[in-house]
Amino acid sequence: MAEATINDDVVFEADGIHDEEAWSVVVRGSARELRTDAELTAARELDLHPWTPTPKEHFVRIAPTEISGRHFRLGEQPEQQLGDGTGAA
Repeated sequence: MAEATINDDVVFEADGIHDEEAWSVVVRGSARELRTDAELTAARELDLHPWTPTPKEHFVRIAPTEISGRHFRLGEQPEQQLGDGTGAA
């Protein structure tokens, strides 16, 4: 939030992981704090849920200039080959 008031060029990343998949999205763009009553009302009506349950009184809108992302299907973890402790593997 503080960075957006100093420099409006921002990068925002969101990641998620589920049982068998994971994803990551990066948004680059220009940010500005929402200030008018109409903007704040519209933002509150989006029914956004923060990760930390604390009051959120400031909203920022990012006008994206670039969006990139990845989606991964998670596979099984390979077995690790452990040596016998002698240093020769």
